Amino acid sequence: MQTRRARHKESAERKSLGIATTFSFATGSRSSSVSASCGLVKWCFSASQLVQLPFPEGGSEAVVVTNSGEPYIASLCRTHPLPRVVPIDPRLAAAVDRWELQVRNSTGARGSTTRGGLFTIATTALAKWQLLTLTEYRAIFMVDLDVDMFLQSAGRPPADPRRAPGLRHTLVERYQQFLRSQTTLVASADYHSPINTGVMMLKPSTSTYERGLHTLEMGSFDFINGFDEVGPPQQAFPWHKMTLNQSLVFNESRMVKRNSWNFVGSAGDQGLFVYEFLIRQGAAAFEYSGRGAFGNKAAAPSWMLNHFYSSFKPWRVTMRCAKYFDFLREPAFVGVEGTQCHDILMAKASCLRPVKEMSIGACKACAQLGQYATCSKNASWCPRKICDPVPKCPSYIGVLVL
Repeated sequence: MQTRRARHKESAERKSLGIATTFSFATGSRSSSVSASCGLVKWCFSASQLVQLPFPEGGSEAVVVTNSGEPYIASLCRTHPLPRVVPIDPRLAAAVDRWELQVRNSTGARGSTTRGGLFTIATTALAKWQLLTLTEYRAIFMVDLDVDMFLQSAGRPPADPRRAPGLRHTLVERYQQFLRSQTTLVASADYHSPINTGVMMLKPSTSTYERGLHTLEMGSFDFINGFDEVGPPQQAFPWHKMTLNQSLVFNESRMVKRNSWNFVGSAGDQGLFVYEFLIRQGAAAFEYSGRGAFGNKAAAPSWMLNHFYSSFKPWRVTMRCAKYFDFLREPAFVGVEGTQCHDILMAKASCLRPVKEMSIGACKACAQLGQYATCSKNASWCPRKICDPVPKCPSYIGVLVL
């Protein structure tokens, strides 16, 4: 157990920015969550490289909020420095269990999915709410495990700054402007929701955390009136308090177009962030990323990440984004041999080698596993959808930070 002096020293050494992610095993389904955790391998590698940069002012630290325990995280994060592991707040864990039961009962959800999307993912992702408690940092940079911070440079900041023109500008000028501003959350929207929680910059707040936690402990949810019977979206949003830009983005979401709380993540992390930051707070402290709120976008672009959302996870057998796996060949990368994720990542990467390195035997082995591979389309034994010599990453997955 740490002494008071040791805890004070640790607190004093904390950095300005927490580069954070969350990972949570769903109750009773640990094995099915392993594949989802494989993004942690590259996330930790990229974060360990990012925290070694001389900016932002005050430094940064990698943080993983999880219920999986330090040994599991350490098995997939063999980096230096190692990320800080923060256990999920027992009170939040109990509230999420209660919330899941309440939502299942009120929406009639059965099994692993609901009309609103992947139910288990939505509820386990509520671990993101704990990021608001990390007040030892001035800000938290939340990056999901399916987000690639440096897709074009093998998982690490490029040596040539021209290959990531917005990185320094984002973590120096724009980051300082964010700290000085009244804004407490910056995020992007997606097709379903006005807030996508995959990439966020936020300021921790215990009071905001407690309000959301109280909702999970005592509140209600249904697809018509949402959280605590606040009402259908078109009636619940305080439109008169919002900027024109915010209103335009809100109106593009499925949530608002259909005037329904039945969308992906609605009962989970995305719905809760919308309820707290856009409805309760009237979007007063919320900004969209890439909208020019924290600097002159014409002078320097913002740092752009790549979010492999939904079914676009690069390690899935039906994906052919070879570039994602370039980090496995980086000298600074330490392999995770002996783990299931090692087998998953290596199997995918081996099927996406340059076509000239793919023998007929290798192509047949990939095809038998259903792994999309960089092999000739003309082979009679290989379905065309599986064999394609040209690797390709999904389009429209770029997300700006600030």
